[in-house]
Amino acid sequence: RCLSCLLPASEIAGLATITLLPRGGGIAAVDGKDAGACDVDGQSCAFRYYTPCTLLRLKPNTGPLQGGTLVSCAGRGFVSTGEIVARFSAGGLDHCVPAAF
Repeated sequence: RCLSCLLPASEIAGLATITLLPRGGGIAAVDGKDAGACDVDGQSCAFRYYTPCTLLRLKPNTGPLQGGTLVSCAGRGFVSTGEIVARFSAGGLDHCVPAAF
């Protein structure tokens, strides 16, 4: 099974302590030293907040309707997490594609 949750904004970057509170009682704490590191019991893992990135320009900034254009994004604050995606929104539709450094 997989649990998903939308975390709230944080005022600071860094490691966070996350506590899961199941209905009916009990506590599962998530408090790690390294983001992504899990305890040996398999019940808790760490989470790291990053500062927002800033996108300054795209190159190229145009392309054909059929897609396939490789776009370079220039900016600040990009963090290599291994899970980066770029979201393109047009005509009310969103498309997420993998991104890499």
